[in-house]
Formats: sequence, structure tokens, C-alpha cells
Amino acid sequence: MNESWKECLIEVVTTAGADLGIEQHLNAEVMLRDNELVISYHTSERYEVYRGKGANGHWDLRNGETGGWSSAHRTPESETIEGLWHDRSLSGYWKVRLVKLVSQ
Repeated sequence: MNESWKECLIEVVTTAGADLGIEQHLNAEVMLRDNELVISYHTSERYEVYRGKGANGHWDLRNGETGGWSSAHRTPESETIEGLWHDRSLSGYWKVRLVKLVSQ
């Protein structure tokens, strides 16, 4: 499966660490190629890229710059990807809303 989306919305909920709360990031990009998933977006501090491999709608993702990790799950034909994450001293969960399909 090869699909790409632009203008996605990411909701990041921090449940442990110093920065508890909810952040929203617009204009995220999501790319699914074969069994690799890449989710990238801009925060107020940096450009985040999580990438990893998986199968059957489940992926283990890593942020190569920070060492953070995330799980990602998507049911077939769903418009969302959800998962848990941990990065440095923070952790929580996230939801990515797939908005604009640009290629299949």
C-alpha cells in the first residue's frame, strides 16, 4: 500500500512529564509506503519526524533525532492513526487525522 496525505491534524496529549496538556499541529504529512509509516510535523520548537515499519495497521515508530518512540495503529480505511508516545521525559498519546490524500 502506497499512500500520502498532507494538511493533516495531529493532536498530541501529554499525560506524564512537566508539560501536561494538549497541543494541535496543523499541516502534518503522513506517508505510507509498503510497510513503512512516516509522520512529520512542525512544532513551535522543531521539525518532528517519526518513522518505522509494521504490518496489519500497527507500526513501531522512532524519532531519529530525539530517540523518542511511538506506537501507531490504524484500522483499515480509517481516517485516523492513533498511538502512544514517549520522548525524553514526556509521554502521552496522539491522534493523526488524515485529511488530504495526495497519492495512492
